[in-house]
Amino acid sequence: MELTANLVLQKTKVDNLSLVKNLNLWGTDITDISIVKQLPNIEVLALSVNHIRSLRDIGECPSLKELYLRKNDVSDLAEVQFLTKLPNLTV
Repeated sequence: MELTANLVLQKTKVDNLSLVKNLNLWGTDITDISIVKQLPNIEVLALSVNHIRSLRDIGECPSLKELYLRKNDVSDLAEVQFLTKLPNLTV
């Protein structure tokens, strides 16, 4: 399943992607998270128990402080490199 702008807005109850600071999509069978690149102010992203394979798009979230990815399908440890350019990521 693809994470869409409509799903993000519905889940966060805001009317603009730039207003999203916290997004919890635990256990929603998501595979495509490319929309996260359009969340410039996201600080907490909970994506545990999904089917995410790549962390590339998460690397485009400069405000990210907390990331939860337990039980996904990331099989290549090199994917972690995409998170190295996130200066605020602490959890």
